[in-house]
Amino acid sequence: MHTNYDAAGSSVNDALADALGISGALPLAGGVRIGFARPTPLYAFADRVGERLGGVVRRYGRPETIVSRIAVLGGAGGDSAEIAQRAGADAFVTGEIGYHRALSALDGGMCVLEAGHAATEWPAVRHMAGILRSTGLDIEITESAIEPFL
Repeated sequence: MHTNYDAAGSSVNDALADALGISGALPLAGGVRIGFARPTPLYAFADRVGERLGGVVRRYGRPETIVSRIAVLGGAGGDSAEIAQRAGADAFVTGEIGYHRALSALDGGMCVLEAGHAATEWPAVRHMAGILRSTGLDIEITESAIEPFL
């Protein structure tokens, strides 16, 4: 289990799926979520991921490939690419993935979007803050615009 938040019924990956507009997200092994987005060329979906999460998105796959069945795993999720691929994902959004895992995913017909470790986890921070605010707590989130690995 990645965090206690993941164990509590909602998860980092549910928040990520919601932030990306993925509907009907279902849990897979290892915390992966898979659901659907409107059929979109990979380049346009990558642009949307970048807009919604902020930061740089590295795209693995042909830009014109149409994607609609999307798997997500925030943070360092590259080791779970095969889970997403076996579930039939057209694309896998994660924070980090190694070169050879990305190539393997492409060889298997799945595109990959590497959106940054922190960027893929921030939707969960915002979601948790909203939950805490709904109980009457005054929560302030401080975000740093510094990307340490560019």
